[in-house]
Amino acid sequence: MSLASKLIFNTYRSTSLGAFCRSYSRHKRVTKRKDDHASDPRKSTRYPFVPGDPVQGDAIRSLAAGTNIAVRKNPKPTTTRTIQKIKSQTNLFRTDSGLQYEKIMEGDYRLGRTILAAKAGKSQGQDDTIVLEGTRLIRDALLLGAEPKFLYFTDPAVLDKLPAECLAGVGLMKILYRDMKTWSDTTTPSGLLGVFKKPHAGEVSVPRDQTLPITVVMDGLKDPGNAGTIIRTAAAVGCERVIAVRGTVNIWEGKVVRSAMGGHFSVPLHWGLSWAEVGGYVAEDSLVLLADTQDGRMLDRAFDHTMSLEELDKLGVQDEGVYGSDTDTEATEQSVQKAERQRERWAYPFHKVPMAVCDYSQLQLPPGGWGVGGVTPHTPPTVTPTPPSITLVLGGETQGLSGQAKKFAFDRYGQYVTIPMCPSVDSLNTAVAAGVILYELRRRLVQ
Repeated sequence: MSLASKLIFNTYRSTSLGAFCRSYSRHKRVTKRKDDHASDPRKSTRYPFVPGDPVQGDAIRSLAAGTNIAVRKNPKPTTTRTIQKIKSQTNLFRTDSGLQYEKIMEGDYRLGRTILAAKAGKSQGQDDTIVLEGTRLIRDALLLGAEPKFLYFTDPAVLDKLPAECLAGVGLMKILYRDMKTWSDTTTPSGLLGVFKKPHAGEVSVPRDQTLPITVVMDGLKDPGNAGTIIRTAAAVGCERVIAVRGTVNIWEGKVVRSAMGGHFSVPLHWGLSWAEVGGYVAEDSLVLLADTQDGRMLDRAFDHTMSLEELDKLGVQDEGVYGSDTDTEATEQSVQKAERQRERWAYPFHKVPMAVCDYSQLQLPPGGWGVGGVTPHTPPTVTPTPPSITLVLGGETQGLSGQAKKFAFDRYGQYVTIPMCPSVDSLNTAVAAGVILYELRRRLVQ
């Protein structure tokens, strides 16, 4: 066979083989795609059957009615033409109570855009928004005066559990269950998700009946569950405010809000403050209590009793170069964090500074409280006692109280307050310790 004949034969063979392979591969892809889009979700090998899933329930009912619904696994990207088509097909419905809601079609971009903006803290409006999940949490938030923007749900019947007078002007939207699972932070969504306006610092919508002069300061708490429980306990006790200094978990994180169960809207909150700024929210004569889980004898061993008065006076002098570094409005986040580290290194010696240690049950409040020396049986009824101001500082779960917190207490003649425990237990949960001390303070103030 000549060279030209061999070239023609090899070219024909490779072309035929390539065409056969491409045809066979295309046939396999088409066959696989048809198998994947099984109409009966109960028999599908790719999509697990979940009882109660409204999407799969619609598919089963449609199959029983004789119509075949195939759900695409990889839908095409949403285009401008698709968005216009979705808007033209938007349907409005009403519940039995007369509330009007909108049914969001598949591919609508508004849900994801709104949730992402709320979770990132970058809403398009002037005010930031937060995401709340759960029927009870959203109902309590509405009753406490929280301002809702949008409510997303899978079953319109859930709206009957919410106060109808609080839903005027709120965007009510029915979404698919799979979209709810996509944007929910929980493994099993409750079927109701809301986007609310974030309250400003120190803002409470509903007037408070009783307020005790107690300020709770969270110093470096990292666990969102503990932070939410402390906020909820402070709201139940009737504390004046709750402050989260820098280094504490974001108090508007989803798990913190769920743990607080509406406490964010019951007590004034201040977050992102430095210890230099905390002094502006605490009275000069406030009794500062450092909550510590260690025994008094253990704390006494950690103190350096050899410190002289001259050394203590040097520690009490503030370094203006360090404490004035974050007052510039143009300071970046990196420079602020660097200044915080410098402050903590400078305040480290206060871990060994001796201060008074007292058991929480033997705590002595300053004169002026209700039934603590400010009022006697012979006091005229027209005289109103002035309760003492108390500041309770709670440290983190692992590192405990910071050096800046101890310096803050040292400058205001503060003291440690401890909770006795069995020798086999060396620590106590921060939220539990806060509840024990706060209710003891409440008992003493209102007795």
